Amino acid sequence: MDYEKYWHSSAHILAAAVKKLWPKIKLGIGPAIENGFYYEFYGKKFTKDDLKKIEKEMRKMISEKLKFERRDLKRTEAKKMFKNEPFKLELLEEMGAPSIYTTGDFVDLCKGPHVNNTGNIKEVKLLKISASYWKGDNKRESLQRIYGISFNSKKEIRQFTHMMEEAIKRDHRKIGKEMELFGFNELVSPGFSLMYPNGTVIMEELRKFINQINKEMGFKNVWTPHVAKTELWKISGHYEAYREKMYMFKSGKNQMAIKPMNCPFHVQIYKRKRRSYKELPIRYSEIATVYRNEQSGELHGLMRVITINMDDRHSFVKSDQIESEIKMLMNSVKKVIDIFGMKAVFNLSTRPKKRIGSDEVWDKAEKTLKDVLEKNKINYILKEGEGAFYGPKVDVDAMDAIGRKWQLSTIQLDLSMPERFDLDYLTNKGKERPAMIHCAILGSVERLMGILIEHYAGKFPVWLSPIQAMVLPITDRNVKYAEKVNEELKKSGIRSEINRSQNTLQYKIRDAQTKMKIPYLIIVGDKELEKKKLAVRDRSNKTKYNVSTKQLIKEIREKIDKRSE
Repeated sequence: MDYEKYWHSSAHILAAAVKKLWPKIKLGIGPAIENGFYYEFYGKKFTKDDLKKIEKEMRKMISEKLKFERRDLKRTEAKKMFKNEPFKLELLEEMGAPSIYTTGDFVDLCKGPHVNNTGNIKEVKLLKISASYWKGDNKRESLQRIYGISFNSKKEIRQFTHMMEEAIKRDHRKIGKEMELFGFNELVSPGFSLMYPNGTVIMEELRKFINQINKEMGFKNVWTPHVAKTELWKISGHYEAYREKMYMFKSGKNQMAIKPMNCPFHVQIYKRKRRSYKELPIRYSEIATVYRNEQSGELHGLMRVITINMDDRHSFVKSDQIESEIKMLMNSVKKVIDIFGMKAVFNLSTRPKKRIGSDEVWDKAEKTLKDVLEKNKINYILKEGEGAFYGPKVDVDAMDAIGRKWQLSTIQLDLSMPERFDLDYLTNKGKERPAMIHCAILGSVERLMGILIEHYAGKFPVWLSPIQAMVLPITDRNVKYAEKVNEELKKSGIRSEINRSQNTLQYKIRDAQTKMKIPYLIIVGDKELEKKKLAVRDRSNKTKYNVSTKQLIKEIREKIDKRSE
């Protein structure tokens, strides 16, 4: 089923129902989104009771099987038709030849496409209401956004509702606070995350992991500054195509920009000396902090932040090396997603409207990526118009434990930037132009942490757990032996702590399991002290008795070294 068409049609039914119930309300936009749809309205603050009324009206329209009928208009005719809809008039000025869709008495400015009639929408449910600024601009009007979902059956609605309920339980902001992983501070600024010690452990483990992957692929680490003159960004194309997302300031006589990406710096490292075809592929990697000027309404915990730690890599290759390089990168992406226990879903994203480079260059790059995917028998979803401004890309979604897809990794083939920076290498026949491949496997490390918190519901595999073992002495008599066990664990490279508080054992266990979600709880009482053994409780809530410290270290180390649960 074409969910985008299905959900966009559902958004029209939502708008039609709202206009029928409150005719004076003004319409914003109503797109399909990753999980459902929404429509924006101006002129009323909705309540939960209103949602029930709207759902009832939507179901009535669905039962009437009203046709979605498209008609092209002249701009003057469209302006007259939407003279009382200020937001539609604004959109009209920005679009090409206008078209409308009529559904019963409801008319909307829209390019489509839509389903044949409202009866094609079988089941609908409105989910929530939120405030939003028109076009995400906090200086513009505040609108009310109603979110919904629609499917072919009540069973699908129930499954989706269950997933949403599970998602609320797994909210990374709630779990992150309980586990003391990260936070935000108004004095620092929204969108700039503060990583606490526990969260920093996870960040460092992810860095170690990806550095190992980089080494296996033959990438060499580099380091580049956070700021460069705007001249660099003008040559790269960022100033032209990405300027609204960049922070700029003046330093002396120079106009400077804080980097949103690393690629122009890596280009300069490549270009520092003459290159031979024998050196290629040349591979650089960098886990660097970049900054992107997001609107406050777009920020969401760790999922959408301003300061981003990005695992960035760039390969400079000959034309006959493109396929093997991309294949290697795709294999590494799949390996990483498999380690996290998620499923990889591949997408081919083609040229966006706002781009640099000629159509000829884009044709060549898109065909190359398509050929690589098909030769390697990788199923993919075509996403037209969603490529980077400098080249098409293979985006890889990771499907989590409750079936949600998160855009994670990206592999981009860039034939434009080498041209803009006049990159070359020497061959026996003279100079040739390299291709440039951009690849982020983890993407934003902050965002990945948020995804993993929700995927694991905070119960990280042992290698990622901030605290891997907690030693719990039952009485003061047992503290000395507990300290000895704790030290042995730490000497073996296990992140172990000891709880010396006067709380009851049950309280200590509950706190460690439900709040901090620690994989191993090591209970030390009089029996354990006498036998010089341990009682070990794992996440299955089963307790093993008479376990030696040596046995426990071996078990935990195996899970850490294999990066398994």
